[in-house]
Amino acid sequence: MATELHEVEAEEVRRRMVQATRRLVGRGNVGAVCLGCAGMAGMDEMVREACVEELGEEEGRRVVVVDGVQAGVAWLEGMMRIGG
Repeated sequence: MATELHEVEAEEVRRRMVQATRRLVGRGNVGAVCLGCAGMAGMDEMVREACVEELGEEEGRRVVVVDGVQAGVAWLEGMMRIGG
């Protein structure tokens, strides 16, 4: 799907992301969802919404959603602060 992120309409990408997220968290025992490529940057809120839709407000908000780009930037900032 990652290669299709820029080839299909935004609403179709949203539909597929929500569907995949709901399917994943619906299996149970999911503590985190990691958005695996830069093409998914900024999709964390739609994934969060899908978690809440599938699991309910309280449990859905407990699932950690990791945006790989944000995580990478935070890691780089930390490395620069410590001189690494």
